[in-house]
Amino acid sequence: MHLRDLLLKLRASWNWDAKRYPKFNHSDSTSPRRHVLLHVMKAAGSLAGHHEGYDHGKPFGSDDYVDTSIKLLIDALQLVSLCNLSEDEILRRMDVILKQANE
Repeated sequence: MHLRDLLLKLRASWNWDAKRYPKFNHSDSTSPRRHVLLHVMKAAGSLAGHHEGYDHGKPFGSDDYVDTSIKLLIDALQLVSLCNLSEDEILRRMDVILKQANE
């Protein structure tokens, strides 16, 4: 599967309607972004909890850790999708960011 396929799948499966999100200001594009950001923070906290537990002697690694990591990937794709960038633009910007990270 390619990035384009992932974005299409995400856009087809994520519904931002008023029934699912009754508290959103649906005329404001920041409500979906804010909501996804809350998901990102929730996932980061869950992953941090796994690492923190490991520091206290709990076993590391579980299906929950993997599933939460995948949810974080979905959330990242959703944030990018909400920026209305083309696949080519996303990949171009990724190349720039990765190049900068390796300088």
